[in-house]
Amino acid sequence: MQRSRSQCTLVSSAVLGKAVAVAQLLRSDILSSDPPILRHIAPSSACADLAIRVADAIASLRLEHLPRYYASWRAKADGGSPARTEAEQNLIRDHLETGFRTDSTRILKGLVAENLLYFVCIAGAIDLAPVYARRPKLDPTDHGADGFVVYETGHALHSFRLWECKATDTSDLAGSAAEACSQLAEEGGRYLASLVQDVPQTGHAGAAALVVSAPELWANRAEQAGAGAVVVGRTADAATAVSGTLGSWRRHLAWMKGAQQFRALLAGLDEVDGFALAVKEQLWKGL
Repeated sequence: MQRSRSQCTLVSSAVLGKAVAVAQLLRSDILSSDPPILRHIAPSSACADLAIRVADAIASLRLEHLPRYYASWRAKADGGSPARTEAEQNLIRDHLETGFRTDSTRILKGLVAENLLYFVCIAGAIDLAPVYARRPKLDPTDHGADGFVVYETGHALHSFRLWECKATDTSDLAGSAAEACSQLAEEGGRYLASLVQDVPQTGHAGAAALVVSAPELWANRAEQAGAGAVVVGRTADAATAVSGTLGSWRRHLAWMKGAQQFRALLAGLDEVDGFALAVKEQLWKGL
């Protein structure tokens, strides 16, 4: 399975560097090769650092085009007292509080999981290096794809992967993977049709064209169409998680038989609710 540093064209080197820093804290291994099922585990000793790095990456991404305001957020998160006008304070809050200003742990951990997926994707920590990755939704209650990535598979050929993300504070990763696979099978076409309404300017030849053709490729079960199920949950028994995920793939997405078509990512944390709250608390430190 090919892995390489991302050449994603829609993020700055600063954001990409922070995504790589997030991925480096995850211990990864391959649980299955046909189809590929990967596991990323955050060791107990790394969870606190991972929450800090994920929050930092989220702030950097959301304030990517406002580097002065990111620097102000970073300085305050580190314990400083940067001078801010009321307008500057409101601008930083508007960018960073959206989606995180919730009392729902379910919504919060879903938002954190989608951002974690995005960062490991653009860091090239899952498989092929993407040339385009749709940014995480600011509001996780918005209906639509949890992740969409375009890959260059060689000689101007492109493929895509539509991701569905689930977060659970249990060790039943297989059950959540089954829910993700079922949702991709039932809603994948609608998710892709929505993406076509906002074709990205990727700066990479072929990627925008693939977005336009994605619904047709999916409907025709073309080899360029791919999907992925990611579950962020408590560390679980690998054999159980793999057998359950394979069963879900066979029931819902068995037509994806190509080597690059289907991926499952199982991310294990000691305590998912607590991790999501730690990410929010770190973001709040800089506000």
